[in-house]
Amino acid sequence: YYAYDDGKSTGEIRRVFSNNILGPSDVRKLHEVQWEAYGKDRNVDKFFDYRIKDNNQVLASLNSIVNSKKYNHEINSIYSNLPLKLKKITKLAIQNFINNLRKNISFEDFAFSNLVYGSLSHLYGDMQEAENKIRECLGLQDAVLLNSSENKFLFGLAESGELLHDESSIVSYQGLSPIYEVFLTDKPLTKNSIKKIRELKGLDKKKDFIVSMLDSLPRVNLKVEESIKNADLIIYSSGTQYSSLYPTYLTKGLSEAIFSSKALKVFLTNIVYDNEIPGFTAADQVVQAVYYLNRKNSLDFKPKDMIDVVVANDPSNELDNYLRPNKIGLNQLGINEVFIRPLEKGTTGLHQANKLSRLVAKISKESKSRYSLLENNLNKCCIAFDLDDTLLADRRELLAKGFKGSRLNADKTNLNLILETLERGISVAIVSGNDFDVIKETFINPLFKLAQNNLPSLEKLAIYANGCCSLYKFSLREKLFLVEPKFTNKNIIEKKSRNIILAILKKEIISFEKMIKNDKNFYDYYDKTKWNFRGLDIAIKVRDQGVQVITKPIPSYKHMLKEQYKDYREMFTKAVQNSLKKNGLSKFEVFQRGWGTVEIQLKGSSKTLALSNILKELSISSKNLVFFGNEFDETLGNDFSVLRDGFFTLAISDKFDHLEHLPNLIVSGVRGTASTSFHMSTMLEMHENELSKFLSTKEVSDKSLVSLYINSLKKAKLLEQIDDLSRKGKLHFASINLNEDNDSKT
Repeated sequence: YYAYDDGKSTGEIRRVFSNNILGPSDVRKLHEVQWEAYGKDRNVDKFFDYRIKDNNQVLASLNSIVNSKKYNHEINSIYSNLPLKLKKITKLAIQNFINNLRKNISFEDFAFSNLVYGSLSHLYGDMQEAENKIRECLGLQDAVLLNSSENKFLFGLAESGELLHDESSIVSYQGLSPIYEVFLTDKPLTKNSIKKIRELKGLDKKKDFIVSMLDSLPRVNLKVEESIKNADLIIYSSGTQYSSLYPTYLTKGLSEAIFSSKALKVFLTNIVYDNEIPGFTAADQVVQAVYYLNRKNSLDFKPKDMIDVVVANDPSNELDNYLRPNKIGLNQLGINEVFIRPLEKGTTGLHQANKLSRLVAKISKESKSRYSLLENNLNKCCIAFDLDDTLLADRRELLAKGFKGSRLNADKTNLNLILETLERGISVAIVSGNDFDVIKETFINPLFKLAQNNLPSLEKLAIYANGCCSLYKFSLREKLFLVEPKFTNKNIIEKKSRNIILAILKKEIISFEKMIKNDKNFYDYYDKTKWNFRGLDIAIKVRDQGVQVITKPIPSYKHMLKEQYKDYREMFTKAVQNSLKKNGLSKFEVFQRGWGTVEIQLKGSSKTLALSNILKELSISSKNLVFFGNEFDETLGNDFSVLRDGFFTLAISDKFDHLEHLPNLIVSGVRGTASTSFHMSTMLEMHENELSKFLSTKEVSDKSLVSLYINSLKKAKLLEQIDDLSRKGKLHFASINLNEDNDSKT
């Protein structure tokens, strides 16, 4: 809030302290408004309300308070009933006031609380510090932040050339000519300066002289900068423009802070015009505000840089003194949203606080700041992951001995990167063939521990488990992941079919065990460091919600010392598939996953189906989704379907030369979880850079983070190919387009 007022008791108290303090009345008024809302002590109400009527006995009363003597005066009565903390600080203020009183002072219509605020400002050397001390005494929650603590004085010039030599003259101005401009100086205008300005002929000469005598503009308070930086909502209030709001906007650093803020910025126009803004429209009010926010054209901010939403009124034609919106003018300003509301019947010309606050709350909830629009565009995407060897680190070699199976551990670097991604509002999906219980143990539980301070961020995480047949979403109320029935129920294997499948598996397992038993060379070729068991112990399991039937371990070539040896899992899979067909269950597919698992589920249930569901739920196109995978063998790789169906994929494990030609694949790193970390870190840096770039340019990109990152990878790949051709002498001339809409075919 600005504090350049100098009327009535405010002007008197500033003069007592040699005009070296800011005006206290506006700070005091805002404290009073808070007290009216939250305070309960009637004695404090009297402290704010009481105005001294004349000079009789005032000084005697004040001296008696300082000297702790009884005296029969209203001031003494108010003082004696104040709460202890406020009482002590009031006495301190009175003492300082008396010590600095050098001449007669008029107590005519004098606000007693202004004396306290003004004197404490002088005592502490700063009105903001005085505000802080009094607020603590009153127990008020919200600080009144001054735009600047630098002492300034306000005056103005009308278009007629009439000088309005102080703030009080601007407030009381009744001239027919509109106010032309307002100015700030370090000291009140002297009599000689006033005389000189009034003697000059013509508006231009007067303005030139005024400009030549002006001091530097005040610098914004650091607390104000910080408050604006952290704000969710900035409101440009309606009110007296030239005597209050425009001078505030002249503060150095204020506009820059507003421009850089992520907050939604709402501009409330006046309902009626007064002598400060005669004949103004809402558009005029905004234009003038931006002029002063630009510190009279020394900056170049556009209206849309400073304001996201304008709230204007549309009065009926018979109300002559009401501001018209000038809809065409408002629309030409380029502001995101202009909200024009009809005036209610019986309006007094003043904003109704309750209705206006509800309206602003509604706008705040429904409208987007330009920053929010950018963030929304950036975040309208999804980063999807296979789990094993992309987010979970492979620890088989270290853990194999003494364990029946293998194990993957959560990579903590990636967990932290995933959490940061979610906290930024970007959707993440785990698209895995694993059992949900395994995902819970190895991924969800460690992530949950990291996210304890921000559990709502987990609502942006989707877990597709059990061969991607089940979908799990986080419930903030339950604080755990629950199955999402709409997707999952479509993949449930009905009980009758499930029973037949179980019978087929039991029969085929018996045949399989006989075959292994009859193979005398099996254990000679079996690699016990990968899966250490002395005999087959094959189990059958129906996974969550009945979406899958699985059996394991079924030894595969991955367990063998020689890859040329028989692939028993392949043989077992074909036998099960044939049995399903014979029993009329061709709608089910048999998959080989992991190192020793065979899974049966409905045809079509795949990672592709899961990713398609993500696109539908988030209402995004496939260009805004990227998938991290590591298994792209055309026959056994369970990530191949993602490639086959056109989803953009990052391969972060073994390099598959036969897939290099695919336009939707980038082989970028072969180090598994470490490669994932690199890409995630780079994407998050890109996200941060885009937001930072906006704060300096205010340009809103419509690209998502994934779209931007994919394009950057495509460009890098294209340049790498060009460089390779050039080194081989096969490239002599090329004309290429590297704009963001370019695809790899171009």
